[in-house]
Amino acid sequence: MTNVKFWVRLGACVLFMGVGMLMVFTSPILASTLNGTIDSGIGSSGVTGEVPYKPTASPVAGTYTSTQSVTLSSLTSGATIRYTTDGSTPTCASGTLYSSALSVSSSQTIKAIACKGDSGASSVASFAYTISEPTPTSAPGGGVVTPTMPVTATGQVTATAAAGGKTTLSTPEGTKATVVLPANAVAADTVVKIEKVETGTIIIAAPAPTSKTIVSAFNFTAIAASRAVTTFVRTVTITLTYTDAQVVGLDEASLKIYRWDGTKWVVLPSTVNTATNTITATTTSFSYFAIMGEPSVITPPAKPITEMTVAELQAEIARITALIAQLQAQLAEPIGVPAIVGVPAEFSFETNLKYGQVLTDVKYLQIVLNSDPDTRLAETGVGSPGRETNYFASLTKAAVIKFQEKYASEILAPWELTKGTGFIGSTTRAKLNEILGRQY
Repeated sequence: MTNVKFWVRLGACVLFMGVGMLMVFTSPILASTLNGTIDSGIGSSGVTGEVPYKPTASPVAGTYTSTQSVTLSSLTSGATIRYTTDGSTPTCASGTLYSSALSVSSSQTIKAIACKGDSGASSVASFAYTISEPTPTSAPGGGVVTPTMPVTATGQVTATAAAGGKTTLSTPEGTKATVVLPANAVAADTVVKIEKVETGTIIIAAPAPTSKTIVSAFNFTAIAASRAVTTFVRTVTITLTYTDAQVVGLDEASLKIYRWDGTKWVVLPSTVNTATNTITATTTSFSYFAIMGEPSVITPPAKPITEMTVAELQAEIARITALIAQLQAQLAEPIGVPAIVGVPAEFSFETNLKYGQVLTDVKYLQIVLNSDPDTRLAETGVGSPGRETNYFASLTKAAVIKFQEKYASEILAPWELTKGTGFIGSTTRAKLNEILGRQY
């Protein structure tokens, strides 16, 4: 008989089972997976398995007034998820294999199970979503009052599920960036913000595609209940303006709005109004947005300079002078420390962070860690570049430890440590802020 031990976690309690032995620990034990070997006690060599954490859903189950895009995930690395929506109970051999977000447009319950290997299965998680239309407000004398859309000119607005929201940011250059969220684009009150990004900085962090020139760039963010909102149920409209000076030397008809998807720029279907210097595009995801264009084809003068009239010579000189001014303006753009796309320009790490926390700072931490292949949380799935979360779980802790050990002389040595701890304290924050260029 093989003497085999197996740990099982039940809520805040942990059961330790061995041959003829059962111990119960009431203190919380944190782990990303539960490993062990179960012996049947009848001449068996045991069954080895890994019990993954049961799936979680985002947004959380509840009542909403619009279609929800529900993502399922497990904190256990490498676990697969199977789910059902017909009321049946999924197993590791039955149910639909989860691969992408589920669109929940009507009331339903999602049941999901996480599986790892041939023997590891979590308990079944159940998520009940109720989709109901917002209750209309009755006007005096009958009729329905349509909620008024919140509108601001500050670059920040709190959009609502019932009315949406609109805000416009004006820049020192005389340009504007506007976003309009229709009703039911968000499920709850959501703070939407637009920030201007220096083109010199964005070019380093996210270089423009070949033959394209970045005219201007903005960072669009949305926060609901302390969580970042990156996708919307309904189409969002973005409008960016530009000045004549910004597009000198560019073919105005080639101007389009591009969105940064975390690894590359993606062109959006854009409408250009050259009379008003306005470009409009639609999207369902927030990130960095930029106006880009292609250089104008420079053609030689129609006639030799010696044959030009005074007026023609003056026009040619004005054209060349404008091209020189544009190049000088681009050379004068601030370069500074390369930006890490996804972290606001004014942000710095001021708070200690640890396992189990749910904060916006954690998402920015994951973005910084993912910017370096040596400290990346994951290559694919939750936690990978472009899929960072606000939750400080096992993947984040492991990446922090790699970060601390990579910069051990600056982070660990002052504390006479040689191994990373996974805790974001003063020396770790100092190194993170240095990478962000936030040295005070």
